[in-house]
Amino acid sequence: MEGLAKYFLSIFFITILFYSCDKMPLEYRLQYAYTRSEQDSLEIRINREINRLYDGSLLKDSKLDTLIAINPDKEEYYRKKAIPLTRYGDYHGAFPLIEKSVQLDPYNGLYFTGWQILYMYRDYERAIEYFSYYDDISTGVDYIWGENINFLLGLSYKQLGQYDKAVEEFDKYILYSGLKINEYAYVYRGIANLRNECLESAIIDFDKALEIFPKCTMAMVYKGETLINQNKCSEAEFYLKEAQQLLLKGSKKTHPYVEVFDEVQLVQVEDLLSLVQIFGT
Repeated sequence: MEGLAKYFLSIFFITILFYSCDKMPLEYRLQYAYTRSEQDSLEIRINREINRLYDGSLLKDSKLDTLIAINPDKEEYYRKKAIPLTRYGDYHGAFPLIEKSVQLDPYNGLYFTGWQILYMYRDYERAIEYFSYYDDISTGVDYIWGENINFLLGLSYKQLGQYDKAVEEFDKYILYSGLKINEYAYVYRGIANLRNECLESAIIDFDKALEIFPKCTMAMVYKGETLINQNKCSEAEFYLKEAQQLLLKGSKKTHPYVEVFDEVQLVQVEDLLSLVQIFGT
């Protein structure tokens, strides 16, 4: 009878132990279950495994949690967990991870997450802070996730309505890029000039964009708007109708994950053509 009591008591304590382990934070469970050498080997193995998993999958997310528990000072793990969360709209879950990534390794953290702060979070003041800091800690001409940092700063200032600063940043980007310039540097500088009522400068910018890409719908639409403001309605009508035909064919700047800044819409063109009819008569 005494042996049976000891048996049930041992079962009870084992159950409590397993229950406690399940409630114990992952980093503590790893610390007690694995030696440091075993944790290092586990980290290497999991890193190989996650390369074969889809971003945002529950399994990959779980494995990244394990990697963070094994090595909480590695920036890469927080960033890899944050990027898909941001892409799928879970900003509440992603932003603390971004902050931790930037805290641990500003250079790599900002390179990958600064773009998201601008395009996805639409936090323009924080984006300017991040881009400026990245520019300070890096050397040479800087890029964030493949985009020139002056171009990104120009977009940020434009979205805040600080058009003079926006034009200054676009100027730097255009000066550096030379013949390799993207037409949207001129388009966005043109929009900043248009909103700042520098109409002649805006027209010059839109014309330069159309020289690079003659079917740039965005340049046509905003050039049309600028021409209306200059009381050149017949010329505005020409560009707006050209843009209208292109939009009907689905030709415009888009992005698979984010709304393009100043994205042109068919209804926008129709409204501008209505103004042409009003002011052109």
